Amino acid sequence: MKSANLYSTPDDAETAFYDAIERGDLEAMMATWAEDEDIVCIQPNGQRLAGHAAVRESWRHVFENATRLHVRVSHAIRWSSALMAVHNVLETLYIGDDPTPHGPMLATNVFVRAWRQRLAPALAPRLDRQRTAGRTALRQPPATSAALTLPFTPYRAPKWLPGGHVQTIYPLLIKASPPPYRRERWETPDGDFIDLDWIDAPDSAFDSAPSPPNTPPLIVLFHGLEGSSASHYATALMAAVKARGWSGVVSHFRGCSGETNRLPRAYHSGDSDEVDWVLRRLRQQHPKRAIHVVGVSLGGNALLKWLGEREFLAGDVINAAASVCAPLDLTICGHQLGQGFNKVYTKHFLQTLKRNAAEKLARFPGLFDGRRMRGANSLYEFDDVVTAPLHGYLGADDYWRRASAKPLLHGIRLPTLLLNAQNDPFLPAHALPRDDELSAKVRPDYPREGGHVGFVTGSLPGRLDWLPQRLLHFFEHLN
Repeated sequence: MKSANLYSTPDDAETAFYDAIERGDLEAMMATWAEDEDIVCIQPNGQRLAGHAAVRESWRHVFENATRLHVRVSHAIRWSSALMAVHNVLETLYIGDDPTPHGPMLATNVFVRAWRQRLAPALAPRLDRQRTAGRTALRQPPATSAALTLPFTPYRAPKWLPGGHVQTIYPLLIKASPPPYRRERWETPDGDFIDLDWIDAPDSAFDSAPSPPNTPPLIVLFHGLEGSSASHYATALMAAVKARGWSGVVSHFRGCSGETNRLPRAYHSGDSDEVDWVLRRLRQQHPKRAIHVVGVSLGGNALLKWLGEREFLAGDVINAAASVCAPLDLTICGHQLGQGFNKVYTKHFLQTLKRNAAEKLARFPGLFDGRRMRGANSLYEFDDVVTAPLHGYLGADDYWRRASAKPLLHGIRLPTLLLNAQNDPFLPAHALPRDDELSAKVRPDYPREGGHVGFVTGSLPGRLDWLPQRLLHFFEHLN
């Protein structure tokens, strides 16, 4: 059943869940779950039940095998954000009139706005050791012909963090504080500016003098939509860079460093000319140093587009590249973000996009249709009225088609890692490039899980170190 029930707080949803268990009310219990099919119930033996049908069948067995259940719950740890809440709880189960406690067992309950359950433990195996609860195998995204066995440890999502949405949002709850960056401002040729946040290697000299042969590599990061050097993936990568004694820099797109840029234009997914200018200036400053570039999400698409357009010329500027969860087909990605739970991400992006657009409109009256901008409820509508015309495109359709990197991947001529999770909510698995759409220099890595720039590992509360180590390992083993 897909319920219309909403709860004011995660605590309300959790209380309703356990109350329904004690009443043996299957319909009320299912009404506490999120409406979409990306829900998971984990049994104590580790098996995962995915989707409404599997979860319902499992709990039907629970209620059939016990006349009455009582679950005593004590909270251990809680995390919460505007989009998600995670409760680690200790459950002690009592069956019928039997005073024997079963447990306590550590369980994780995950809730999403507004507020519904997405992950919870299943109690069925505890109730009848002679019977097995209804089981439905977790439906995996289709395998791709481009999947490779890589020398680095493949990504495996923790059992306590299932599903693309949860894996996407959860890193926001555990991200570290930004490292002590050194900020540098560059004036652009068109009279604007960008800000770069640096992590300096020990004893490194950031000038145009030739670097000695043993100078550590420089890692350059282009962030995602409305991201910055404070984004969770940026802080994790730059912390790993610093730990290795390398140098790193986060190049902010215009208007993303905390200060509105000067010109009417901003940034966009196909901004390969800006990527070219930044990287060529970095090469001029560091003519002998190895420069490796990472692009995340929007930044990944812009980087890949630049690599495909420049082909062999890119090798004169950088040594290697890596893209993380790039929206390679902007049309598919854009429409995907307008459906179901993905609208939560769209609403999140539009909050800052509209605020920044309103500031520009106040400075440049008549720049675009303010009424249409304020009324935009999707990225398509916003891009059609703001992003596309400000950056030389006819509209959203023209922008999404011409700015997508996927058609240019066959032109890449230097070592490039293409990392995309198959359960990324932004880009479905069927849109990932096949082998025949890639050049021989592109190494695809398509983990079955990971979400959109998630890749959490380890036991609770989890770590964000797999992604930076995967990237640095690739750059260390180019041969």
